[in-house]
Amino acid sequence: CYSSHCKAQLNSSQLVFYNVLLNPGSQGAISRHAGQNLHLTVTDLEPFTTYYIRVQACQNEGCGVGDGVYIHTLEEIPEGLQPPTVKALGPSILEIHWTPPENPTDSSLPTIYTGDH
Repeated sequence: CYSSHCKAQLNSSQLVFYNVLLNPGSQGAISRHAGQNLHLTVTDLEPFTTYYIRVQACQNEGCGVGDGVYIHTLEEIPEGLQPPTVKALGPSILEIHWTPPENPTDSSLPTIYTGDH
């Protein structure tokens, strides 16, 4: 099969070696070699970032790439976050003040709660 739409056929008499491709084709592309393992833990990813991941299978004749999936890493804890100050304004009213973190994450904006919490 010589079309780019054809699925790669694995030769069962040859070993298969795998690579995990993150954001393939982009400037920030990352490739991690998994060897013959079917499990790979990828570390050192950026927090609060979306990655496009594909698995590549290689044999002597070449490599084929499977369908991709998007994943989103968790956010990081903001650095330099000072504790808030709390002042009671009445039996059921609190006044809370805080300063922004020194090194905020993309989602470090505070959540405002009102009512009975």
